Amino acid sequence: MDLYRQKLSSRLAIDSQEILSKACELERLYSIKSSSSVSTVPGLNSQAIYIVCLEIAAGLFDKRVKQDEAAKLAGLSKTAYRNSLKVLQSILGTSKTLNLNELCIQFGCTSCLALASRLLIKVQDQMECSGSNQSVYAAAALYVVAKSQKIRLNRTKLVTVVGSKRVLFDRLVNMLLPLHTGSDVAQTPEDSTPSDEDIENQPFPDSTHANEEQEPPESKQENYEDWKKRIIEAAQQKLQPNDA
Repeated sequence: MDLYRQKLSSRLAIDSQEILSKACELERLYSIKSSSSVSTVPGLNSQAIYIVCLEIAAGLFDKRVKQDEAAKLAGLSKTAYRNSLKVLQSILGTSKTLNLNELCIQFGCTSCLALASRLLIKVQDQMECSGSNQSVYAAAALYVVAKSQKIRLNRTKLVTVVGSKRVLFDRLVNMLLPLHTGSDVAQTPEDSTPSDEDIENQPFPDSTHANEEQEPPESKQENYEDWKKRIIEAAQQKLQPNDA
């Protein structure tokens, strides 16, 4: 390692030879991969590339780097630096894939694990979500289930942890919502209890059948007609002897 890189490393308080050697290894690997225009990060000079590779190497050895200082050394804004870090991690294959269980523990919502796991299985059956984007799908499934259970999650933090972009994450959440709400995954014991709206929308019993249970088969109008008929017949019978 040259003196120039050593000075940059010391600025970030990194002096471990293992980390420094790994950073140089990652830098060389990126140089090879960036020979293809597909695997390159525009706007990064050699110093910025080394700084980013140094942080990636430090992370592999559980060593934290002050990103504010790293961004200054790389000559980038905080946002640009973080985005570059995520891209290089993806290119170099060093992205940490968080599984659903780890996300539930980290965000304190283990009660969502079962439903989120079932939703994630449905997603895996219908979409391609392997490799580096597995964590993003797991995070989206967790967010959808937590939202349905009225559990508040820090969406910004969740997006940052899995290394996604907010727009892409929101789009994925919207794709997962119908899979969750339109299947038995969304069914909970509370769902089996009819709501007030369901009760109001139920049809009332037919009034004709209700009257048949509570009143005699004949209506009041029919009883009156019978009474009228009997009175007329009785009057006619009384008149018959006089006519004879």
